[in-house]
Amino acid sequence: MGGVHDEQVRILILNENEDNNEKLFRLKTGWTLQIVLSAGLSSRKIRIFTNACLNENDQFQRNNYQELKWIYPSNTKYDDSNRYVSILCCQSGSFHYYFTIDGTTSKDNLNGQGYFQVESYLLWPDGSGEVLEQDCITCQSVLSKSLGPLSEWISRLEVTHHSGYNMIHFTPVQILNCISNSSYSISDHHKLNPLFQGTYEELKLLIDNMAKQWRILSITDLVYNHAANDCELLKQHPEAAYNLINSPHLKPAVLLDSILMQFNCDANEGKLLSKEFSRKLTLLNDCPDKSSYDNDNLIEINHGQYQRMKSFIDLDLAEKIYFYKREYLSTKQEWINEACNQLRNRLNYLNTIVCQKLNENLTRAIDNCIASCRYHFFSYDGPKYKILSLPSTPFVGNYFYYPNEEFKHPDEINHLIENDLHYQSFVMAHNGWIINDDPLRNFADEGQESYLRRDILQWSDLIKLRFGTKYEDCPSLYNYMKEYTRLIATTFHGCRLDNCHSTPLWFAQEMMDYAREINPNFYINAELSTGNIKSDVRFINRIGINSILKESHRAFDPYELGQMISLVSESDPIGSFNKSRICKLLQTKPYAWFYDQTHDNPCQIERRSVEDSITRSACVAMANCSTGSNRGYDELIPHHIDVVHETRFYSKWGYQNKQINEKTAIISIKKSLNKLHMDLFQQGFTQLMVDQLSTSALLINRHNPETHKSVLLISHTSFFQPSGKWEYINSLSIEGVIDDIILEASINHPQEREPVRNFQRSKEYINGLEQTKIYFRENVLIEQSRCIRLKSPNSPDYIGFRTIEFTNEFRPGSIIALQISVLPQIRQSIINIKQMIKQFSNSTSQFNKIVKNLTLIDLERVLYRTSAEEQSDGKSFDVYIIPDYGKLNYCGLQAIITILDQIRLFNQLKHPLVLNLKQGNWLMNYISNRLKIYSNTKQLGEWYDNVFRYINSLSRLMIPIYFDLIIRNSYELLLEHGSSLMSSFIRQSSIFIRSLAQTSIQLISIVPNSRLPLLSPNLCEPRPFEEKNEQTFEIIQQIPSLATGFPYFASDIWRNSSRNTFTSLRGLLLLTGRYEEARYLILSYGGCLRHGLIPNLLADGKISRYNSRDSVWWWLYSVSNYTNIVPDGYKILSDKVSRLYPTHDSPIQPVGSHDQFLYDVIHEVLRCHLQLLSFRERGAGHSLDSNMNDEGFNNQIGVDSKTGFVFGGNRWNCGTWMDKMGSSEKASN
Repeated sequence: MGGVHDEQVRILILNENEDNNEKLFRLKTGWTLQIVLSAGLSSRKIRIFTNACLNENDQFQRNNYQELKWIYPSNTKYDDSNRYVSILCCQSGSFHYYFTIDGTTSKDNLNGQGYFQVESYLLWPDGSGEVLEQDCITCQSVLSKSLGPLSEWISRLEVTHHSGYNMIHFTPVQILNCISNSSYSISDHHKLNPLFQGTYEELKLLIDNMAKQWRILSITDLVYNHAANDCELLKQHPEAAYNLINSPHLKPAVLLDSILMQFNCDANEGKLLSKEFSRKLTLLNDCPDKSSYDNDNLIEINHGQYQRMKSFIDLDLAEKIYFYKREYLSTKQEWINEACNQLRNRLNYLNTIVCQKLNENLTRAIDNCIASCRYHFFSYDGPKYKILSLPSTPFVGNYFYYPNEEFKHPDEINHLIENDLHYQSFVMAHNGWIINDDPLRNFADEGQESYLRRDILQWSDLIKLRFGTKYEDCPSLYNYMKEYTRLIATTFHGCRLDNCHSTPLWFAQEMMDYAREINPNFYINAELSTGNIKSDVRFINRIGINSILKESHRAFDPYELGQMISLVSESDPIGSFNKSRICKLLQTKPYAWFYDQTHDNPCQIERRSVEDSITRSACVAMANCSTGSNRGYDELIPHHIDVVHETRFYSKWGYQNKQINEKTAIISIKKSLNKLHMDLFQQGFTQLMVDQLSTSALLINRHNPETHKSVLLISHTSFFQPSGKWEYINSLSIEGVIDDIILEASINHPQEREPVRNFQRSKEYINGLEQTKIYFRENVLIEQSRCIRLKSPNSPDYIGFRTIEFTNEFRPGSIIALQISVLPQIRQSIINIKQMIKQFSNSTSQFNKIVKNLTLIDLERVLYRTSAEEQSDGKSFDVYIIPDYGKLNYCGLQAIITILDQIRLFNQLKHPLVLNLKQGNWLMNYISNRLKIYSNTKQLGEWYDNVFRYINSLSRLMIPIYFDLIIRNSYELLLEHGSSLMSSFIRQSSIFIRSLAQTSIQLISIVPNSRLPLLSPNLCEPRPFEEKNEQTFEIIQQIPSLATGFPYFASDIWRNSSRNTFTSLRGLLLLTGRYEEARYLILSYGGCLRHGLIPNLLADGKISRYNSRDSVWWWLYSVSNYTNIVPDGYKILSDKVSRLYPTHDSPIQPVGSHDQFLYDVIHEVLRCHLQLLSFRERGAGHSLDSNMNDEGFNNQIGVDSKTGFVFGGNRWNCGTWMDKMGSSEKASN
């Protein structure tokens, strides 16, 4: 499968009622999309459907949806929490998915939907299996009509080949309008331009040969929105346009248009001289201003419902509304007269509203006519017409095509549009565009008044096509365009969708589906500018657009150009974290195709300077996306090669007069820049940073995150004509070794010798500037550079910064590209770190051996450990504090991983944790030093210390990246080891269950100030590990306890609560296979039995509180679970329990002095409850509990002999699982 990328997995999370149709999710061929459920959907019966091709050889059918089968990774019955569906991205295209929750299959009942796009790849047709990646595309646009006959194309396109481009964009190759000859005014979409003197078959052969021999692919425009005035289709099927038959609402606009055309004719013929309006407009005042018009002089047009005097009303309805008996009238005739008067008044009122609206529209139309005249005759950025002349320079352009292009007198047209159906069929609306309008709005539809208001900047040689909303609305147009699409899809490798935003979405979608049915990897570039990113994405998703055009000329200064480069690039910023192979699918931006100049842009040499040419091209070449240029740009053509008026041909490649070669203008420079653009992607320079060295100098850095090599381009831009002096550019400090000057170039055009404004155009061919001074060299030694001087050593042994200064030769219009590599010491440290990373995947490595020796208690220290727990160890450690962020939740790795996961997912390079790592080694020292002070984790701490030494020697920019790699990979291995120490139930369960099981590690630990009572010395094996306190000689048993909660119940007397311990013991200890810890907890709490209860707050058993009547039952429940779950679990009943309080009133007893079997202790509990226990807590009073009333210390508990239910307690204490005493003033307790 060509174009397959490294296997990666992206996870899409479904949420109920979430519509992702306006979100863009992009994947690459060979990746896998996994769809999982959010928490809110996990318990629902979800069915997921998609129209994606699930196999490589499947044929895409948009309306053919397949249900995706759930995959259940867990081997545990009923555990489907991590079920997912999987889609292998085996075919390119844009695919839709939806899901239901009611068990149905219908899209009408969907509960969520969206699209995902699998990027296209362009396969070289030479049989090598190699592909042209999107980021490597370097395209040149050419005007097809300027290539001449097909037999001469190769000689002219050879210029493109030798300029280093790998794709050509051809403007339409079909027959053009016989009058305008505009490149986008197509007369017959099915026939080649007769200028070419060839056939589609010959054109395809030429295109195939270019792909095989030159490795140049070809795309062309698909123009769906409009056709030429003389289009063959419209002669046979006028219904394919907006005419006065299918769009009678346009009649008022046609009549106004005819009046304005008559105005043009009268002015052209001098008939308006008496009104001081001449053909030659020399002053702006000759163009009337809005304020000079009086509303009484406005032209009034009232067509009613588009036909004069043919409106009508529902008289039956009018009679019901207005004709009825009135008490103040006596006769029927009077009633009739009154009804007629009221109806007349109502109709007059409605007519007044219509007239007011019409007057508003006509006022707007006059304003727009004046504005159009002002632009064309006087505006600084307009064509500056000198004289009114027809048809080339009218006062105002025509909005409609008239039969035979004949402008009749308005009176005659008024008659024809009322009475002549044939004439009405062939009066057709021109296409155009409206400034700052919603491009998704069809301004020709009924209800729109753009034609009457003259809002449209019309194209008077193009007729707007009417597709409707479905095939049946205009079958002739649909079939015509489908054949047009077939011809393009079979001839070219892709297309440029012209005016995509104005093409009906449903139609463009069906045509592109058809094109990809013919050519599955048909590449779709679009001219798409809806002005709204969500609308853009809607088009991209529905049509399957691969890229959209972006134009560098929209940047008006170096800062904006730098911002644009960052925006269009597919690069992450330098220093970005490595993405995981498996990660969440994130919404992304549309893919950009970045041009230094498009074929329909103004010439930048005219607008800015000649010197701007190479600096702009160099900046565009450094962008990590598809790039493009226009034929003529590299030849320094100092004017716009007009798609309408240009009639000359391009120059041919060669070394004779009127030919161009590698020495012409900047062709060699562009070839080198195009090669650099492709090399940067192919060699892995996927990260980017843009900076400004001065107001006119840009620094663009492309970085390889694997080798840490960089390519720096410094561009001294020239947005304006340079003067003899320019600003000083600060010296540049570079961290690393300068390996090579890839290229340096400059351009300087002597205006005094060849003024651009007075450039002489050749009548024979499209010629460019010839007097421009160009300097260009590749692979330059530093000491031989004309642009820079090195002010520091560059030897590999020198560990300082390399400082370069820019010479006076680095004038505006200059560029230099440097290749930088890391210092040898840093390179070696990176090698060492990568060797350490390899240990994670090697089961016999040092790291794996260290990890295998860790117990679950050790893992708690490594991964978690709250502040209170850490402080109780007395080792002077606490949680780490990150400036501008605060305290971490844990001392262990989990606190860091939680932050790193978010940083990595959203690339938050300015997060306080990242800044802290860049500023110093404190966090790394904290991690290793904290672990080294404990014997069980000392080896792990030393391992971290070793790898951190390598990381600390790196550039500060690199440190967060490699810190993340080490911490993330080691964390995952530690988690895996933790699961391996648990029961088979946990090991074989879902990620969700295994994640829950982490709380067993998190909450269970040994905390010195929260120890459990000692177990009997007579306890049979296994017994807890014992050690003697060196200062007090006290025996300490290393029994882990279970925290009541974090952070407030992590230590001291609040940690050990029987209710919390035994409600969670089954899940945290028994199901996880931690049987010994469960046994110790049961026996330890059992030793504190008193009054038939176990204490709620244990407090070492010395100051325990017996104020919970349900805790003992949770304890009994845990004993029962232990006997049922643990192999031979019944043996616990015969374990010795060291009773601290053998009787209700006895003082605390030495350990082992009063042992009982556990079954005897259980018997005592049951007996006490059946006999009714009654007591007052010892030490009752304010010192024991400041929030409890005196009555709350009294307890009377028993079992109801009739129901078997436990009773007791009162509203003043917290004797139940609710753990809340009365404290409400409102409830008086």
